[in-house]
Amino acid sequence: MLRAGRVLKAPYLLTALATAVFFFYYVSSPPILPSLPTKASPSSSLSPDTGLSTLAPLEAAAAAGAALVPHFEVDHALSASLTPKLKDVASPAGNVMLAFATGNYLAVTRNFVHYVRTAGITNFLLVAMDQAAVDYAKEEGIPYYAYIDEEVAKLGGSDSYHSDGFRRVVNRRCKIISTSLRAGFHILQSDLDVVWLKNPFPFFFNGNYDYEIQSDGRTGFSEHDPAAPFREFVNSGLFYARGIPKMADFYDLLIDKVSKNPDRREQHLLNTIVEENALDVHYRILDPLMFPNGFQYFARGVSNRAGIEPFCIHNNWVDGKHTKEYRFRELGMWTQDPPEYFDKENTKYLVYYGPTTFNNGWNNVRASLRSALAIAKLLDRTLILPKFYSHHSKDVVVSLDYFIDYDAFSAAFPNFREHSFLERMFPVPPKHIFHIDIGPSSLGPIPTEIPQVTFKAAGGFRGATDKEIKSWFAPYQDETILHLTSTFRRFHKFVDPAEDKAFGELLLKGLAPAPNIHNTAEFVIKKLKEVATLKTGKPSFNCAHIRRGDFPSVHKGEKTVAEVAELLAEMMPTDEVIYIASDESGSYEFRKTFRERFPQAHFWDEYNRPWFEHLVDPELGESMRLGAIEQQVCKWGQKFVGNIYSTLSSHICYLRVSLGKTGDYVCRDIYGRSYPSDWAYY
Repeated sequence: MLRAGRVLKAPYLLTALATAVFFFYYVSSPPILPSLPTKASPSSSLSPDTGLSTLAPLEAAAAAGAALVPHFEVDHALSASLTPKLKDVASPAGNVMLAFATGNYLAVTRNFVHYVRTAGITNFLLVAMDQAAVDYAKEEGIPYYAYIDEEVAKLGGSDSYHSDGFRRVVNRRCKIISTSLRAGFHILQSDLDVVWLKNPFPFFFNGNYDYEIQSDGRTGFSEHDPAAPFREFVNSGLFYARGIPKMADFYDLLIDKVSKNPDRREQHLLNTIVEENALDVHYRILDPLMFPNGFQYFARGVSNRAGIEPFCIHNNWVDGKHTKEYRFRELGMWTQDPPEYFDKENTKYLVYYGPTTFNNGWNNVRASLRSALAIAKLLDRTLILPKFYSHHSKDVVVSLDYFIDYDAFSAAFPNFREHSFLERMFPVPPKHIFHIDIGPSSLGPIPTEIPQVTFKAAGGFRGATDKEIKSWFAPYQDETILHLTSTFRRFHKFVDPAEDKAFGELLLKGLAPAPNIHNTAEFVIKKLKEVATLKTGKPSFNCAHIRRGDFPSVHKGEKTVAEVAELLAEMMPTDEVIYIASDESGSYEFRKTFRERFPQAHFWDEYNRPWFEHLVDPELGESMRLGAIEQQVCKWGQKFVGNIYSTLSSHICYLRVSLGKTGDYVCRDIYGRSYPSDWAYY
């Protein structure tokens, strides 16, 4: 197994325990806070009573910091119109929650407001940045401040952080924040893609810090990223700032930096200001267990694994509102679907039991999804997705977009529902389930307490044809929902070659890898080509997938690493660059043995970078994203050798066929075995 290059600043379990203790302390005796990672100025002193840093800035240091802030003329008109609105909603302590809305994000805005109200947050002001947002606020009776910008409306608002509209929104947002802080209001600013589960004001934000801000790190309080070399990586979309001149200066400084650096993201510029801390701001980074960002919550499940309900869930670390909506649906926290989305009268559904946790490898799950999509298409049913898992044999649930490009999937296969739909709409166990018998290749689970209707696939482990499936389920076409025991290898292929080809092309588009997987693979491929060009003068490399320890019924008496290396040497040129994907590539002895036969052998460890460290969790081990990355790398190898009984190898073959490779250039089996003549890669 690969080993993590770095662990969290504090052990995960210790952090969870500390958070639980802190939370109990907040509830029983607020408001003095113990702190997690904080920053104070060099001139700060330590309070003997609380252990907290208290500001004691020297006058010279304060003057030096102030000198770094460009002089901005106060927008008296903005202040005069905004201040009364802030006064109307502010709590007695002067706290205000601000959020900024544009018309193209109204569904997300409605969802946000629903949970703000549910959490009992009443000191809330919506800043409406176009007429559609104003109309919505009026219709719903939401306190709002109209800050209309025709340019924002023309540019399309804030759908993507890459867009000009997003940039203009955040620039104007900073001006509102600076004006509010200079007026003395304490601002909790929240992006709209946040679900608030509890009101944080009674427990947090009690004046011990000038600035309390959410971490945007993937693995804890910090982040390694070539675009963001600073260690304490914070999120500009969720913070609490005290209404003091220093914090108003802070946001004036950010406005100035944004205007002078049009090619840099506002969040990166904010991180630069925090890192330099020239204004001597006393800040802390909020606990990721209580205020998780999108990666920490959706990809790592830190709050759920610790058994803690956070104050909020920030649905970031994903680009595009449609993926955000899907994620919220999986949580059961999306309130904007129309009644027909939940139709049970005219819509027929299909659901299946995914592989057991022991067999929940991504390739098994992906193969099951492939068959389920085909069966749902054949039966004209809406597919209810299964649970997805981030780590092999671990019960850590993630959403589909962890592995798959959600926009591509929903465009190719729009007729589906999220997994949580099943629990909400069909809570009663089924009266019977359907089992397609393909022999010993089932990955289960097969519930024994529910009566089964069993069909026998003529193709055995290859699975059933479209004609078989249509005939089997014809008598059950009126049932609202059909439950299948398993779909792993239950569908082989369409009898009509043209239809089968069309479905294969649809799968290639719809099951495209998630951006994180694609981008990481592109990095490795680029580096391999550079090495190959340097060593051989050609930018081509070979690839092998070495899988041992499985399939004992097929090849009894497992071969040693040295023996496998010799087998590979009979199939591959030993003097060319070769990338070897394997569960064992983290072992020095494994790498050494292969390099004795392949001097130009390369392994993941050589291409791992600090910003990939999230692929190995300190507790869970390797994410299954790593295998998906290596599949994409091997897709582009000139030659490939794998294990035909491995679904990971089989999928690499499938990807290579999609590139037009034929014959031995598709894939060869390390043991010299052949696929059945009618086998379909997938």
